[in-house]
Amino acid sequence: MINAKNFGAIGNGITDDTNALQAAIYEAYAQRTGLFIPGGDYLTGTLTMPFNSNSVYNQGNYIEGDGMLNTRLIAKEIGTIIFKYTQPAILKFAMGGHIAQMSIIGNGLANTQALGAQALFSFGLYGVFIDSFTNGWNIINQGNPGDNDACNHLILENSRIINCSQWGIKTDVRAGNNETSFISIRNSTIESCGRALGEVGGGMYWRGQMLQFDNSAFVTCKNRGLYIEGGAGLGSNVLANSLTFENNTGKHLQCYGITGMEFNNLQLYSNDANIAQYGIYLNAQSSYIGQVRVNSAKVRATVANNPYTAFSAAGPSLEVGTIVVDSRQIRWDNFGYAGQTKYAGFSVV
Repeated sequence: MINAKNFGAIGNGITDDTNALQAAIYEAYAQRTGLFIPGGDYLTGTLTMPFNSNSVYNQGNYIEGDGMLNTRLIAKEIGTIIFKYTQPAILKFAMGGHIAQMSIIGNGLANTQALGAQALFSFGLYGVFIDSFTNGWNIINQGNPGDNDACNHLILENSRIINCSQWGIKTDVRAGNNETSFISIRNSTIESCGRALGEVGGGMYWRGQMLQFDNSAFVTCKNRGLYIEGGAGLGSNVLANSLTFENNTGKHLQCYGITGMEFNNLQLYSNDANIAQYGIYLNAQSSYIGQVRVNSAKVRATVANNPYTAFSAAGPSLEVGTIVVDSRQIRWDNFGYAGQTKYAGFSVV
């Protein structure tokens, strides 16, 4: 594994380390090995990840720090994409790769991203702390529709994304783009993302196939925690095991189209400081919504959450009878104040 210090990276938080880090990234790729960035504060602009387009599947980039809070890459200017993955031709993919054990800091600068991702297969973020970008992890496809270079088999594990002014995770949801698929979010939190109520933003914006959560949370995000888009390229199959939506404003989960969504050990928590109107909000106004089931949950909504509906489903494209909540497995904690409703549009068993 190559050491970034050997290429002149300083890591004092003052020196511009962009050129040194970029040189180390290219050399690690050329040697088919990983890059180690020792503890320190590395001020940097955009770092472009190498991509060899000689074959359909190409080697990924492996970049590791010295601990989530020890190695810190810090955006130096407006428009910085700390790790930028671009693809020179359609139907070419980077296979494998990860970023691990570091912080990526945006300093609140405009139009910044921790990761701008294209054409990644079997890629993971492990033990990563992302803080104060416009979009934390931005996943884009090429063209419109552009599933030719979509990212698949992505993992976010033991990580935290906070304070992103638009989205913690943003996928390509333009019409016809639905291949940001096979995503696994484990032991991770997306927190305090999005801006004032009514503006674009929130925890995660997604449409694709196969999204799974395990022991993870959306916390204090604005407008919504998780937003699932409808429209062309309708999403399918969300499985959430031990997923918490805590103190998000507006809607904890907002969905305009899905085929298949299941929740086990769900938590919907709201307090007086971060007021929500809905827990799960399904609106099938123009796209199909069906096969949604809540098997078990705990719901809390304090007096200031008024009006508030915990489980809401409506719209002409809703497949009535397949939107189900098992009331026997729902615990209502500090709930039932004026203006609060348990179920609207769900079949209750």
